[in-house]
Amino acid sequence: MRVRIVWTIYRKELIESLRDRRTLFLMIVLPVLLYPLLLIGMSKLMESQTEAQEARTSRVAVWGALPGGLMQEITAKNRVRIVPWGGMPANLRADFETGRLVPPDIAKAEREREKEAEQERGKEKETVPDTPVLAAARPLILERRFDAVMVLWPGFDSQIEAGGFGQVSLLFDSVRGDSRTARQRLDNAVNVYRRKILEARETQSGLQPGFARAVRVQAQNVAPSQRKSGFFLGTVLPYILILFTVIGGFYPALDLTAGEKERGTMQTLLCAPLRSTEIIAGKFLTVWTIALIASLVNIASVSATFARIKMPGVEVSISPGAFMLAFALLAPVSVMVTSIFLALGAFAKDFKEGQNYMTPVMMALTVPMAVTMAPGIELNAYIAFVPVVNIALLIKSLFVGEAQPDLVFLTLLASAIYAAVAFLAAARVFERENVLLGGKVEMRALFSFRRGETSPTPGFALFGFAVVLVLAFYGSLLLTKFGAAVQLVSVEFGFFLLPCLAMVALGRFPMRETLALRLPPWRGLLASVLVGCAAWTVASGVLLRLMPPPESLVHALEQILLLDRKPVALWVLWLAIGLMPGVCEEIFFRGFVLSGFRRLGKWPAILIAAFLFALAHASIYRLLPTLWLGIVFGYAVWKTRSIVCGVIAHALNNALMVTLARTPSLAEAAGGKGATTLPWSWTLAGILVTAAGLALLATIRTQAAGVNSRAE
Repeated sequence: MRVRIVWTIYRKELIESLRDRRTLFLMIVLPVLLYPLLLIGMSKLMESQTEAQEARTSRVAVWGALPGGLMQEITAKNRVRIVPWGGMPANLRADFETGRLVPPDIAKAEREREKEAEQERGKEKETVPDTPVLAAARPLILERRFDAVMVLWPGFDSQIEAGGFGQVSLLFDSVRGDSRTARQRLDNAVNVYRRKILEARETQSGLQPGFARAVRVQAQNVAPSQRKSGFFLGTVLPYILILFTVIGGFYPALDLTAGEKERGTMQTLLCAPLRSTEIIAGKFLTVWTIALIASLVNIASVSATFARIKMPGVEVSISPGAFMLAFALLAPVSVMVTSIFLALGAFAKDFKEGQNYMTPVMMALTVPMAVTMAPGIELNAYIAFVPVVNIALLIKSLFVGEAQPDLVFLTLLASAIYAAVAFLAAARVFERENVLLGGKVEMRALFSFRRGETSPTPGFALFGFAVVLVLAFYGSLLLTKFGAAVQLVSVEFGFFLLPCLAMVALGRFPMRETLALRLPPWRGLLASVLVGCAAWTVASGVLLRLMPPPESLVHALEQILLLDRKPVALWVLWLAIGLMPGVCEEIFFRGFVLSGFRRLGKWPAILIAAFLFALAHASIYRLLPTLWLGIVFGYAVWKTRSIVCGVIAHALNNALMVTLARTPSLAEAAGGKGATTLPWSWTLAGILVTAAGLALLATIRTQAAGVNSRAE
């Protein structure tokens, strides 16, 4: 080997590589910027989560007579709210107070546990059998009604005064951070109380047996074995599954874009009589299939592996259905990742350049998923709209058994929207043959919002919906502390109306045609009044019977309808809850969004706009009612070609809801206080009036005007 030749080649390749600014950016700038941002961001998130958990007041149910001294220790220095006898069944409390319940023999259990620990280290055993007290406390803790249950067994006070020991049981959930915090706070308080008793006894004579301990504390984990194993798997498995899903789509996408350019087969493909959408669809399905197969193989391997291994302190037991559900949740992630990789790979001239483009994106997608391994971080409303991370935490919550329907709905909704937007972006890239042939094109030209269209495209309408949905969702969460009135005004004007007008102006679409800003015929006005006054009866009398909402959602809606029950006039509520959402939401959904889907035809456009309208209300329990209302409002606007009809119907619908919530006599007639469904007499009358309104709309002949007439 000639060293001089090796050195010459080495120097030449190194100089050429360093001349590439992209390589310098990836080697130096990106690591300097990316890792601190990601790691500091994650550490700040964990720190804020810990601070929030420490600041939260623990809700503890105390069963038994709590001595004043112990109560003072618990409440003085700890954030603990005590609920005496909270959640205890009446029959169990009677047995408890009469002394018929016998406390567990903790001393015997401890001796047995120490003996078993010597024989077999690391295996967790239940120290106390499932007693009536434990059976009653378990659902209270697992359902999060209380963070912990503190049981002071009968005779606690008398035993302490007599110089013996009082017996306490602390029941908690080791999986939930708030429950562990409550247990720790109670432990600290009991330890301080014990030390004070010991100090007092040291000054006395005639000490009795039991003086050395004073109080015996039993902390028992109420989490079942499947929940504990789900928590263990949920901290690691989501990261592994999504990581291999991303890797599974990385190289196939790179090979089908940059690799084909390097081999010269992309040009051959473009010479064939094929559409760009067909090319992207075929390539997308290929890469997506490979990514899903990789995910399925990894899930099967992981589930088979964990079914056979034994780990100290954890009995791994997860049903195959949970693994298959996790695989189904990976579908929107794989769609989004595949689309992003295909779009980026299309810009690359060769395989090496494609790696330079796609590697940082892969890192940005996978590194944040490490939050699933952080203690105390759970899926919530804020994280539900964070791409990839939301699915990782949802899989974790499914394994633990704590997936809430509304959060599942929001997570899947956000993931589906991000996947659709990513796919539309990839399709837009593949429409540019200059990009596919290795030419250069400006991003501004590639993603311009208007290329001669006189109305928004379906892709642009969907993109606008995604932007508005994320803005409205996070905006409403951030404005919660300011009250319902400020939140409502900000969301309607700031997150629905203004972005809508900005997108119409940005695309330079004709305002009048795009938003249907024209006066309707008199039959349209009359029909809108009928529909607005009666369509809600179908939603409340029929659809809510199919999917009744939980009591918490009903209470939250009442708070919004009554503006946090503030003393305001009824006409103010009509304006704030009726007219304002009627104007802002109708201009966006029945104006901008419906206009974007008009080229698909009447019913596809109406149904898609109505479905997006239902999704924007961010609740699975409101999906069917709002979908129905969106359909009838959209039909009114389509037939009259006037947004005024949608505004009238929407405003009347909301105003009637406010009137019912504000007027007890009407609410009583409509089914009684707290009722969520209408009686059948009201429902049938409403169906007839709604049918009359729709029939009147059907008699209106749509004027021939561009795409509308062609879609008819």
